[in-house]
Amino acid sequence: MDKKYFRYDYDVIDFFEDDPNLDFTSRRYEGITEVLRRIPQDDYEKLLIKKDTFRWFIPPKDQFGLVQTFEITHDNKKLKSGHMRREQAQIIYLSPELEKLETDISIAVIAHELAHVFFEHEETYQEKEAWELVHKWGFEKELKKYKALRDKQEKDKKVNHGNIKKRKKPKISQGRRRQTQLLCDRYHIEL
Repeated sequence: MDKKYFRYDYDVIDFFEDDPNLDFTSRRYEGITEVLRRIPQDDYEKLLIKKDTFRWFIPPKDQFGLVQTFEITHDNKKLKSGHMRREQAQIIYLSPELEKLETDISIAVIAHELAHVFFEHEETYQEKEAWELVHKWGFEKELKKYKALRDKQEKDKKVNHGNIKKRKKPKISQGRRRQTQLLCDRYHIEL
């Protein structure tokens, strides 16, 4: 199946104006451009409206460390869970590891992350909905390659896991256990 393009490279520049976090020479940037060119027009327009709600972070592949400041993209808001979300910046991080992989895999990852922005996901458990949108957008070939890679990684992990000696869990003092529970309660984390 041929790729269907809805717009030219220069049409997607609105997503990148004055963004200092982009490495325009990277394979990841090429992937972003490819995804934005292929997303159907109605969904592209919805994403374009949301472009100020997130920032790209595409560090150079040779960047070992970095302190980066991002402007706030979300104000205080009450979440569906009832908790308050503090002011924060939503960042789409694209790992330098993507430079080592096929472009199709980068495209699948980028489309997936943009699907989270599209749906305004605030939690990480909404993966299925995001992947379904990637499929709907027409990234079937890239999605298939991504899933094959993830399946291979899982298989390799299981094979390697059998070769690792199991360690005993360290004993945790009652005081440390209580301190951990208090922190979990404070940040609404379940153990």
